[in-house]
Amino acid sequence: MFASTATTAALLSLVALAGAQRPPQQQAPEGGTTPSAACDLCGASSTYKETVDLTATVPTRKLETNGCPNHYSVCTGKEGVPGCPGIGGEGTASEAKEISKSITIPARPILQPNGATTSIKCDMGEVATALNGVSIYAGAVNQNCEMVDVDDENSEWTSFDMCGGHAQRGGDYHYHFPPSCLIKQADTANPTTKTAAGHSAQVGWAWDGFPIYGPLYKGGVAVTGLDACSGKEEEIPDLDSFKYRYYFTGATSNLYGLPGHPMPSAADYPFSLECQRGYTYTDLTSGKTGTAGTADGWTPTALEGYSTQFAEYGASTGVNYKGTTYTSAFISGSTCSTTGTATNAVTNAATNAITNAATNAATNAATNPADRSGNTTPATTASVPASESASASQVAAIAAAVVAAVAAASAF
Repeated sequence: MFASTATTAALLSLVALAGAQRPPQQQAPEGGTTPSAACDLCGASSTYKETVDLTATVPTRKLETNGCPNHYSVCTGKEGVPGCPGIGGEGTASEAKEISKSITIPARPILQPNGATTSIKCDMGEVATALNGVSIYAGAVNQNCEMVDVDDENSEWTSFDMCGGHAQRGGDYHYHFPPSCLIKQADTANPTTKTAAGHSAQVGWAWDGFPIYGPLYKGGVAVTGLDACSGKEEEIPDLDSFKYRYYFTGATSNLYGLPGHPMPSAADYPFSLECQRGYTYTDLTSGKTGTAGTADGWTPTALEGYSTQFAEYGASTGVNYKGTTYTSAFISGSTCSTTGTATNAVTNAATNAITNAATNAATNAATNPADRSGNTTPATTASVPASESASASQVAAIAAAVVAAVAAASAF
């Protein structure tokens, strides 16, 4: 069982009192939305619903969701953020928040004439929606239109979990990379006997109404020949009735390693969408015209999507990009659970945090004493103000209190 919320809060408060040199909180560069409740970190709180209306002048497909993933979303790779460890570590909480969304897209998509496109390369925030309700982002990670750099360990991908996503500071969980858990779930639900042989299943909708697929083309090979938007204009009658479709590009993960690994390479860019080949609902209601993006006689229907919890995680030997392994406190076998071993995650994280706090504070107290004016002797890292530093006796008292709190937590 989990330690109680009050116990967990007490542990975190004691860690702060110990005067640990916690790094500044990482600020995700993407914009945020005011969140509500936290998402279940194993995916139990996910909702997704579609409604198709063919009576309107512009037929619509409405997507309604709370934005929560239906899979694992424990924070990783954001040292300094509460509940999050450094790169390759498993945290104790999810940053994802419930964010109610209602998105209207064309039910009968229309292609822009003469190959025209609308760029979304530098757009911040959601540009498409996955079939589990999760936001799909383009490659930009800040307002300067800098892209996810898979060759730079300081880039955002080091905080992508085993399912290929992470949350920004507003709590919006999203994908820049192929959503590995969703792709696995969709492919399992739609075996190749039901689609064009070997082709990935659909995993999302672009906001111009065209479908988004995983990274495999017919024959089970990596898709090639994509346009600048990461799409392909082509009819595949045994797959769907669309004349155009988008693809996620690059490798999917082993469904266990942190950060997610394998992952796309630089050659797989843009990983998700970079522009829109069709018109959005807003474009069409404003009078834009083009060519039909679907086969004659096709009738759009609402998809069920994927709100059922994902339960096909990888083996505990899953490695990350450095070849290192860990043992998840939440995944056992092929499923994710927030009970049982989750208590160990809270207890271990608290114990490690206070140990580091006590060591750092004692070292500072011994080597960098504060004078009475409140100034401190410069150290190799940012020093703690006298009002926030702890003496050796204070550290000892706090450490004893944490030991007692940890013992109490284990009783729950």
